Amino acid sequence: MPEMVAEPHSLADQRRKRVVKIRNVPIRDFLKMRKMKLILAVKPYTLITYARLSELYEKAVSLEKKQINGSFVECGVCNGGSAGILSWVARHNRNRRIWLFDSWEGMPEPTASDISSFGALGKKGIALGSEIRTRELLFGKLALRTDNIRLVKGWFNDTIIPQKEAISDIALLHLDCDWYESVKYCLNELYDRVVQGGYVFIDDYGDWKGCKMAVDEFIRERGLSVELIKIDYTGVFLQKK
Repeated sequence: MPEMVAEPHSLADQRRKRVVKIRNVPIRDFLKMRKMKLILAVKPYTLITYARLSELYEKAVSLEKKQINGSFVECGVCNGGSAGILSWVARHNRNRRIWLFDSWEGMPEPTASDISSFGALGKKGIALGSEIRTRELLFGKLALRTDNIRLVKGWFNDTIIPQKEAISDIALLHLDCDWYESVKYCLNELYDRVVQGGYVFIDDYGDWKGCKMAVDEFIRERGLSVELIKIDYTGVFLQKK
């Protein structure tokens, strides 16, 4: 029997990662190769699960097919993985703007409510992403045009209000901003801009108690009759009626 030669660690690790990625892909998606390739391409730029990226993709595609007007807005971009999904889906729509808000300085100071599902208090500066990596993905790897994508650097309370007029209507709002105050602020400022039939995604509803509290409070305070649809252990979305 020939002697077995161990693979170099880097090659072995790459193969294991590919296996893990494929295991996370639903069988039905192997019939949607364009979708699957896109999600796998952006996966190194995000910690969001395949399930959540898949749901974002499907809802963004449905908005395009139904020709529902409005911007795609993301608050909390990190390294641009989910932004890549939204931007790629809208790449041929000259009337669709992509607005991407992030400080690229990590998370702000948490409140006492910002406790993880494991019971740990959040920390300032975690989830530090990179504007450079975001641009690398969007304009390099995905080769998207720059004229309909706006990257807005800074804290939400400094950047969102000055851009609200330019944002105008919102077809899809993706909130990946973890903390109570950030989520509540974004909902207060942007929910009313979401069009009928549009979607709101909340990435951290199951992960961070402050996020869940902000969403539940907002729905209760506004008296909204909406259904929060669970995607996985932490992600949820709703459709505005």
